[in-house]
Amino acid sequence: MNEILTDRGSNFMSKVLAEYLGRLKVKHKLTSAFHPRTNAKAERTNGILKQMIRKYVHGEIHLWDEFIQPALFSCRIRKHRTTGFSPFFLVYGQEPQLPGDHLRPFVLSPLDDSDTTLEQAAQGRVPAVRELRKVRAIAEQRLKDNAARDKARWDSIMKPQVFAIGDHVLMRHENKFSLEYNWKGPYRIIARHLDTHIYQLQDMNGNKYASWVHTDRLQPIHIKSTIDNTPWYDPTASRAQARQQLASDA
Repeated sequence: MNEILTDRGSNFMSKVLAEYLGRLKVKHKLTSAFHPRTNAKAERTNGILKQMIRKYVHGEIHLWDEFIQPALFSCRIRKHRTTGFSPFFLVYGQEPQLPGDHLRPFVLSPLDDSDTTLEQAAQGRVPAVRELRKVRAIAEQRLKDNAARDKARWDSIMKPQVFAIGDHVLMRHENKFSLEYNWKGPYRIIARHLDTHIYQLQDMNGNKYASWVHTDRLQPIHIKSTIDNTPWYDPTASRAQARQQLASDA
């Protein structure tokens, strides 16, 4: 594995993980903030697991950790709608034997009281391994075809807005309180990656925003060059001012 993609959770941003990945020579990529579609497959899997665990706990949510393994096993043995195969089958070449399954009875072990050697037994598995390779190739091609169809459908519906270097934008306020503004800024665009639709922002005082921002969270604005550099709305400054006002009134 040459690289890994994670969100910006504190456990993934720790120095310990950075040191560990550095020793393994694994490149650590981070999702853009407040944009879960960057890591859509992982987010989708987590959503499925949450739905399963919610049904398992029957309201006793403090027992959620006791049902992680059953939920994961259920995910691994269920047939994937896109590939047509279960993850378990794509790994082992056969479906698991579950309690209650009908098993074919046998009298002797395949290697007991017979002339069959380990080499012969291994050769007997060769056709199954070759068939598994074909199945994996089919599953891979189905995934690619489905991804291409989804991309074409998405591109026909959504037209991401494109900003130029130097444009001014507002950014959606994700962690706002109930009566705060929905947008904050303005910011100036100083860099961009058009292939992933993310932008690097700078506030009106020249401070670079900590992370790249996806275009879905931005809104264009038109301001005059003579405008004062004071931000229209800064949540941090606004909240600090409110706390000072409350303290002075106390």
